[in-house]
Amino acid sequence: MNLSISQKQQISEAINPKHLSLTILPTEKCNFRCTYCYEDFSIGKMPANKVLAIKQLILSRMKDLTTLRLNWFGGEPLIASDILLDLSSFAKNECEKYGISFLSGDITTNGSLLSKELLEKLIAANQKSFQISLDGWQEGHNQTRKSGNAEGTFNAIWSNLLMMRDTHFDFSTTIRVHLTDSNFGSAKQLAHEIVKEFSTDKRFNVFIKAIENLGGPNKNKVNSLSENERKAQSNELEEIFRPLKQSDTSSLLQGGYICYASKPNHLVIRADGRIAKCTVAFDDPKNAVGLLQDDGTLSFDNEKLSHWFRGIIRRDAEIMACPVFIRQHEKVPQGKRVIKIAQEAIV
Repeated sequence: MNLSISQKQQISEAINPKHLSLTILPTEKCNFRCTYCYEDFSIGKMPANKVLAIKQLILSRMKDLTTLRLNWFGGEPLIASDILLDLSSFAKNECEKYGISFLSGDITTNGSLLSKELLEKLIAANQKSFQISLDGWQEGHNQTRKSGNAEGTFNAIWSNLLMMRDTHFDFSTTIRVHLTDSNFGSAKQLAHEIVKEFSTDKRFNVFIKAIENLGGPNKNKVNSLSENERKAQSNELEEIFRPLKQSDTSSLLQGGYICYASKPNHLVIRADGRIAKCTVAFDDPKNAVGLLQDDGTLSFDNEKLSHWFRGIIRRDAEIMACPVFIRQHEKVPQGKRVIKIAQEAIV
């Protein structure tokens, strides 16, 4: 398969043994109950022994690395901001000792807990890239992104975005605009407001994403947009966002995107110490690829790992973009059963 220059560069980076990227879930609890969420929130805050194990893992790799990145996911990671700050500060200090580049981490957060004081602390720990989602303007958003007590969450998120804008801090924020089967009018109003408030601030960009059925406890409640609806609505929003020149409104699958789950030098560490490759398919047995031991060593199931690396091994762009699904042009290994997740089949 012919690969683009971008894809070749990404593959080279993905297999570079001198780079380590970790996505850490300091808790899998959340203060939101979004109507389409695929998580079950059954795992709580990361225990102290696993926090220490991550520190031991980082220490054990220091002599081998040139770059390290910590990313944060949940649940809502800022519920456990103490762990996030502890591990980030530790990694930053160790990287400085060993002359390693500690790259800015990405925090996927609902934004409701992001005070100015916490923002400043995160940036000081070099965790200064944020992804914050909105499902439309005010009432439209509040229909789907609800708090744990079923109240609307828009005002808390929007006021924190404006707070971030009004600081002089160095950070980047992607406002992720979700499209559902019923919020297009609200999403358009949100788009106009984003342009009004953020178009002159280069620290903010936008990504448009249609909500998909990703399984989990709400799988029977999610009605996804058709491909034609998604394209039409995304195109209309892109026109509104045109003044926001730094916006990333294109699909992640365009331009040779390689998913983090395909990359050998990227791991997901869940709050209980299990190692995964994907932050979506937590219920898929293939996604439980290993375990972080208390001494900081890692044990892996190599057969499961091979599933996630097959896109890079085969230089298959479609698989590299999302390795969880078995495509029609792939053969299901003999003796393996096919499990349905949403509308796709995986082994």
